[in-house]
Amino acid sequence: MVQVPLGVFHPEMPGAGFLGVLDDEEARRRVDEQAVLRVLRQARPLIVSDDFDDAAERFARAYPQVWSYIRSRTRTVRRIGGFQLRDWLPEDAGPTGPEGPGPGS
Repeated sequence: MVQVPLGVFHPEMPGAGFLGVLDDEEARRRVDEQAVLRVLRQARPLIVSDDFDDAAERFARAYPQVWSYIRSRTRTVRRIGGFQLRDWLPEDAGPTGPEGPGPGS
């Protein structure tokens, strides 16, 4: 089982990358992007995103293939305040394309 450290960011740390302590390259060395994609394809978890900081943008920068996959295969199904719940499109629907919803959508 691969655990994906999503949403563990510390934006108040200047110059910090993903996780607030690792730069993007180091984050990619520690968490294999292809392994994350395999887990997402199998598990299809609900994804909670927020509009409170730039965590999604930092995640997208550290893991561009994963973020592209998420945004092309999910849609926002509900917003609650600054939070959004993203669910997976039906598998036969195909991707919405790279122009799909970006961070904060």
